[in-house]
Amino acid sequence: MIQLALGAIDPDADVLDVGANIGFFTVAIGRRLRNGRILAVEPSSNTAERLQQNISLNGLDNRAVVFEGAAADAPGSMTLNYVDGQEEYSSLGNLDHPAIAKAKKQSEEVRVDTIDNLVQQFGLKPRFMKVDVEGFEHAVFKGARETLREFRPTILSEMSPNLLAGNGSSADEVIGLILEAGYTVKDALYPDLAPGQRPLGDHLSTDWLAALLRRLSPFARRRRFGVVPASIVIDQEPRGRADR
Repeated sequence: MIQLALGAIDPDADVLDVGANIGFFTVAIGRRLRNGRILAVEPSSNTAERLQQNISLNGLDNRAVVFEGAAADAPGSMTLNYVDGQEEYSSLGNLDHPAIAKAKKQSEEVRVDTIDNLVQQFGLKPRFMKVDVEGFEHAVFKGARETLREFRPTILSEMSPNLLAGNGSSADEVIGLILEAGYTVKDALYPDLAPGQRPLGDHLSTDWLAALLRRLSPFARRRRFGVVPASIVIDQEPRGRADR
């Protein structure tokens, strides 16, 4: 999925990495940016510290900024549940991932804010948005309505039905939020399939991005990039890359 993300960004536009973890996407994308900036959103205090270190080690302090908190549908604070040393599975909801089924769970209070507020606070004009928040995607997009309406960013987002169900949501609800914003949603790795035709959907749109996916999909199927169930959706009206 990192190759897909790198092919979708505009080096001169801003990027949102929501659920940045230690910065795999943040660093890879940040190194491709020219005039754009990337906001890395990471609620885990331990992970956010490592994220900032990775940003600095890669010389990206002038292009990347960290918000130590979570994205949600309203500002405030929430309880982040996590497993020490496996913070990639942290969640503001239930910890239902099978990889940590028997691990000791911990929690910490973290601040939360909406994507709309963060975009305004940091003066961003995002054209790409990656979301990986372990089943809390519905709240992220509810708090990003104005950003989607005004800037129309390409969206690459994990959507695990099991994790979403554990937090009172569903892939259908998340996709519905995206459709309401005037986006087209297609399966990313299989762009000829409509969403829902596979048990776990990856979604994408526009002609040039769909063509890119067709070239990348053999690699993705072999999990060369550690692909997880994800979705990517973009503005309904295709744009040429030079216009984005």
